[in-house]
Amino acid sequence: MSFINKLKSMNIKIKNICITLIIALGLVGFGFYTINLNCKYDYEINNWKVNITRYHGNESEVKMPNNIWFMPVVSIDDYAFEGLKKLNKIRISINVTSIGVGAFSACMHLEEIKLPLGLREIKDNTFFFCLELREIDIPEGVANIGNSSFSVCDSLTTVNFPKSLESIGEYAFSECSSLISVKLPIGLITIDNFAFVDSEDLDEVFIPQGVKTIGKGNFYDCDKLTLIISEGSIAEQYAVDNGIEYVVGIE
Repeated sequence: MSFINKLKSMNIKIKNICITLIIALGLVGFGFYTINLNCKYDYEINNWKVNITRYHGNESEVKMPNNIWFMPVVSIDDYAFEGLKKLNKIRISINVTSIGVGAFSACMHLEEIKLPLGLREIKDNTFFFCLELREIDIPEGVANIGNSSFSVCDSLTTVNFPKSLESIGEYAFSECSSLISVKLPIGLITIDNFAFVDSEDLDEVFIPQGVKTIGKGNFYDCDKLTLIISEGSIAEQYAVDNGIEYVVGIE
């Protein structure tokens, strides 16, 4: 069994080490190739797939590898990039389908990130306290946005939601002081408690008729807010019960 296949057949944790692999291809006339594995990542290999557990670099722009040891990078562990002070821009591996809790939390200077198309959930605290994040495109296929996932993103002005989204967790967009207009997708079912609390410049939120649950305190301290809703909807009743200005503007 080759060394690479042995790696694939075991669960392996590799922590902050740099390995140089020499591959001899002389039999087919290609000579020698050197592969330098990146020292900046801790990672686990499990069932032929790689999970990034921690990043140790200090660059302002990061391009994650799509593969390590010829195996796809498919996940980012909890808090793997947490608190990186210099991180400004990151391109996530195209094979990633899971990003852990708090993975990019407290990356205060993170401005730009492109989420992979295979993502199905944004977990709790993923971008908590990313003060300079300005825009986020949530890819189609994501069904859930977790608790406090974008809380205290002071510079966030634009959120593009997918049609696949079904639920928004507690405090998900709380204290997003630059957020002005939000158009929620037609497939949304649940807005949990305090999802937009203290987003004080929020001017309008479009709530589709299909929303069945709107939790308590969702728009507390959003004094400029007008809800755009459908007549006879749960959102209309919520606005009436909570003294929130609204207009019927969705058929």
